[in-house]
Amino acid sequence: MPTIELTDEQAQELKDLLFYEIEKLDEWLPSYAPHSPDHVTATHEKSVLSDILNLLEIA
Repeated sequence: MPTIELTDEQAQELKDLLFYEIEKLDEWLPSYAPHSPDHVTATHEKSVLSDILNLLEIA
């Protein structure tokens, strides 16, 4: 698998962006009906972004 190298500043900017997007999804989720397509999509996006953020934090 190819790898990328980020400067500390780039990595922090990416973490901040991911955190911001996760927070937005947390705010939006309660406005969607459970099991609606929007809720399922937002939940999936939050999960993917959280996984990426976790990978960046351990890298």
